[in-house]
Amino acid sequence: METPYIFLSSVAGGLAGGYALWRAWAWKRRSNSHLPMKVMLGGKPLEIRAGQAAERAITQLTKPLHIELELYFSCLIRQRVNFLASARPDVFARTDVTPNVSISFRPVVTKTCKVTDVEGDETPLELVPLVRPDAFIPKWVELDYIAGAWRGEWGYR
Repeated sequence: METPYIFLSSVAGGLAGGYALWRAWAWKRRSNSHLPMKVMLGGKPLEIRAGQAAERAITQLTKPLHIELELYFSCLIRQRVNFLASARPDVFARTDVTPNVSISFRPVVTKTCKVTDVEGDETPLELVPLVRPDAFIPKWVELDYIAGAWRGEWGYR
């Protein structure tokens, strides 16, 4: 029997805390999963949460899929998941999840600071030398495949 939805909130956590608990429950791994629940990325465990559509798409891959967890420092800080056909050579850490799927972590900084460039891919970037890498490596990544497009997000808690 499935566990019922549990929403917990406090004055400090509010609805965000309850929503985070619901998401953790909603992404609970199934025993017939084609992906490992955790992999090691840069010496730290990374939890992989994949929706059913993402798992199905991964089993049907005919070409490699490189999932890049990007941490972008500029005027603003941005977290983004990039789904690439070929892996970039300039990443902080990379690991293979399956023979066709790899995950990498890429902390980058812009050479100039323009708020208008935050969403573009044309800004010159360079890899950030991390002094304490364990503080920056993500703890989890969520993957889904909706309407023929990959979607993802990652985080620290």
